[in-house]
Amino acid sequence: MAHKKLLENPQVKRWYDNLSRKSEVTANVYLRRLGLFCKKWCLTPADLLQKDPQEVHSLLVNTVSDLEGKDYAGSYGKGFVKAVKSWLSFNNMSLGERRINFTDNTPTLREQKLPEPSELRKALEHACPRTRAAMPLSAFCGFRPGALGNHDGTDGLEVRDLPEIQIDRETMKVTFTRVPTMVIVRRSLTKSARPNRLGGGREDCLQKEEAWHLVCFFWSLRLGCSSSPAHLSTLSWLLVS
Repeated sequence: MAHKKLLENPQVKRWYDNLSRKSEVTANVYLRRLGLFCKKWCLTPADLLQKDPQEVHSLLVNTVSDLEGKDYAGSYGKGFVKAVKSWLSFNNMSLGERRINFTDNTPTLREQKLPEPSELRKALEHACPRTRAAMPLSAFCGFRPGALGNHDGTDGLEVRDLPEIQIDRETMKVTFTRVPTMVIVRRSLTKSARPNRLGGGREDCLQKEEAWHLVCFFWSLRLGCSSSPAHLSTLSWLLVS
């Protein structure tokens, strides 16, 4: 991608690597937005450091105004400001007390609504095994997609993260010793790293039991044999492949 060329600048690379140590996703987003900002105003990241703080502030305000004029969410413009400020701060440059205000406009969420229980049940009935395994974790635990599998598929929720699960290797039946059941989210998959309980009642957990039974069955079909569910060590491939 075009913004990757910015990494040819050693200082930009150091800034990017520093961000990546905390979150690679954030580093990529900030790099892309810094690149788009510089392209819009025909600048390089190094040029920004040579400008007066008031001039940089004016460019940021104009950028936010242009984006809102195109009906982008206020949070999108805020993301550009955060990326540019991060780059400036890394180079010991500050905009001082100058403030930039944003609207609370969210055009992509205007028609969004939470599904009714009947609608969710219908979606589960028609979902494929992979989706059926992921949906209860988002619906009943409130997990974001990154907690199920990271952005590049190298890490994700694993069977060992469900400490109360029991898998019968002969019948491929999945049960839980406690309902609602515990789902442990490892530090590498979330910022909070707190254990989460799945659902609030028996029906929620039954949906999860059914999903896991289908996952184990789908896994055996994939291997072409009655493979032991113990081989199902991670959900990463299931969620991103």
